[in-house]
Formats: sequence, C-alpha cells, structure tokens
Amino acid sequence: MSKKTEVIHPKIQDASIWTIHDRPLQDVDGEFVARKLVLRCNRFIATNVCLKSPHLSLLREHFQKMGLGRYERLEQDEKTIIETWM
Repeated sequence: MSKKTEVIHPKIQDASIWTIHDRPLQDVDGEFVARKLVLRCNRFIATNVCLKSPHLSLLREHFQKMGLGRYERLEQDEKTIIETWM
C-alpha cells in the first residue's frame, strides 16, 4: 500500500479570498470588515489580515481595483457575511 504524497510547486501562490462582514464584532462600531483567507492545499486558512471601512462601497472599490471578482453570500455562510471576493 503506497502513501499519497502532495507535491506543491514553490512558485505556486496561495489563492486569496476576502469575505466582507457587516459589523461582525460588537466593538467594531458600524463598520464593515473584510477578512482575508488563503486557500492552500484545498484548505481555507484564516489570516490576521483585515480591512475596516464605514462604507461598503469603499471596500468593493478596493477589491475591484485589485482585479478580484464578487460572489454573493451563500445560504450556509455566517450571517454577518455580505459577500466574498476572489
């Protein structure tokens, strides 16, 4: 019986995924928060990177300028998630 080995090319970058939340924490007073996740080896990994803005439109503009695409919230997503950008 052979073991399956996962080989990752060192030049392949992780895929960045951003989720925009509507006031996810009580201490974030009326702000929208975008949280960065990375997709690595078919696993989502949370990072400590986040952006905050009082206006959803500013976060959307930022991600559009980065060339990311917008995806609607899925029913099974956390209730605070508005949308996801990849």
